[in-house]
Amino acid sequence: MGFFSRRKPISEQMDGDQSTATPLTALVLAALAERGVSATVREPHLIVDTEGRMFGLSNLEDRLSAVPRSDWPAEAQRFVGIVLEGMRAKPRQSVSELGESLLLRIVHPDLGHGESNEQVAKNGHALAAGLVVLPAIDHPDRVETLTDLSPLGGWEAVWPAGIANLLRLPTPNHQVVGEAGEPDRLVHLLISDDFFGASRLLVLEQVLSRVLGTPITAPHGTLIAVPNRHVLAVHVLSGAGLVAAMNELTRIAVQPVQGFGAPLSTNVYYRSPNGTLQQVASHDGQGRTIITVEGALQEAMESLNLLN
Repeated sequence: MGFFSRRKPISEQMDGDQSTATPLTALVLAALAERGVSATVREPHLIVDTEGRMFGLSNLEDRLSAVPRSDWPAEAQRFVGIVLEGMRAKPRQSVSELGESLLLRIVHPDLGHGESNEQVAKNGHALAAGLVVLPAIDHPDRVETLTDLSPLGGWEAVWPAGIANLLRLPTPNHQVVGEAGEPDRLVHLLISDDFFGASRLLVLEQVLSRVLGTPITAPHGTLIAVPNRHVLAVHVLSGAGLVAAMNELTRIAVQPVQGFGAPLSTNVYYRSPNGTLQQVASHDGQGRTIITVEGALQEAMESLNLLN
């Protein structure tokens, strides 16, 4: 039994040969062609036009999963119209102009939704293995992830503004995995409707304190999973229950969820009290989990007398 509702992927809902183009990409290619834009499929969820502009399709697939099949062509037309209009819009030039719409977004280095991997590697803030922070503009009808920070004054200007705006976001929905009588093994699921659920990791103590109604300091650190953009799973280290919590987090990290956007990370991370992250659990692609206890996590476990 999963914690999240699942919907059948669009690629499984339509007939036809999908070896070269899926029904999803066919709808978008047709909508682009009607507007005189020639494009090709780069990946199942990525289309590139002749000008090199990229169209990521993960969000559209989520939308189509939620509406009747008869509405799919209209939704694809609407999606293409919004994206093209955004590409034509005059870019804002300063942090002050962006105001509360400027946030920080945690993404995978291989974005797959319209950005150059080279730009991400050059301008993104590396958070941990498989996680990068980029600024994003929260438009009323879409989220625009930025890789060129120069018009905004670089990270020195962007970071404090983005953090402040993350703290202004609504409090996530809260679910608890585990028994209330065993607090040292609880996993907190923080689920957000917006695109910045995982990004709340950057303001973890403040958000967790708000959710739980009491100040949280996590002197021994936390275990973290960010399976997709909407979900942040957290275990506060306090005792031997971290073994059970680690097992739960590794399961959450790989649980596929249709309707929550593209997967973000299948890893589990240890977050030190100073905010630094290290990968401590990963998956080998054959159903096996690899857990590594070293560095800051090892020190935390030793301080809790959990290692001989």
